[in-house]
Amino acid sequence: MGAVSGFSQQIVEDATKIEKLRIEIGSGLVEIVPTDGTETTVSLEVDSGTEDDVVVAVRDGELIIEGPRNVRRGPEIQVRIATPATMEARIKTGSGDINSRAPLATARLSTGSGDVRLDRVEGDLAVNTGSGDVRAEYVAGSVRGSTGSGEINIGEAGDAVGLSTGSGDVRVGDVAGPASVKVGSGDITIERIRDHSVATSGSGDVTVEIADAPSIQAETARGDVQIGVPDGVPTYLDLKTVTGRIRCDLEPSDKPAEGDRALMLRARTVSGDITVTKV
Repeated sequence: MGAVSGFSQQIVEDATKIEKLRIEIGSGLVEIVPTDGTETTVSLEVDSGTEDDVVVAVRDGELIIEGPRNVRRGPEIQVRIATPATMEARIKTGSGDINSRAPLATARLSTGSGDVRLDRVEGDLAVNTGSGDVRAEYVAGSVRGSTGSGEINIGEAGDAVGLSTGSGDVRVGDVAGPASVKVGSGDITIERIRDHSVATSGSGDVTVEIADAPSIQAETARGDVQIGVPDGVPTYLDLKTVTGRIRCDLEPSDKPAEGDRALMLRARTVSGDITVTKV
């Protein structure tokens, strides 16, 4: 096929023959949407080059899409996959967004300067962006996520969470497993924690709305710390601020019996207030 200004391509496969997805492109967009039926449809829009420049294949149950390599300025590739299947996904883009409204079995995602948006992951999620935001509504397994300069928002996680940003806010809904959140510059907000957790910000507020966990460590150099403790939970407090104020609304209680529920709370800030409230 001769040189063209660009091309479109579509393939249709039996969805039962595809269990995995591997995509690697430079710039563009990867979009995965749910559909009824028994077929997986892959649509490509490529703004330059020929069909020989892009690999589209199904091998041993894996759908593979690869753009040109070792090309400084490759084509922009728009990938749209409509499928009834729940696939394992490995996706890498240089400067392209990754969006999935279809459920994924597991996901390992990476983008240099693109955003990631996921509705549902049935297993574990690992995601990395250089300068893009990450949003996942529900992850049944563990979550590992990092971004250099972007925000991370995880709605619900069924296992351990490990998140970090250089400069960007982190917000997490309900975390069933242990959580570790580290932010260089940005706020941390966790709606509900259920296991041992550490939240640290260099410059930003740290908020845990419901501390339903055995232990929590919350620290920031410049910012406020706010922790909500469920009513009736005995709490051991270790609170310290250098130039701020400490306010604790908890009432004194008896030492819990061995094996009873209790919370170990450690909070630190240099120039900010610490507030512990009953929820």
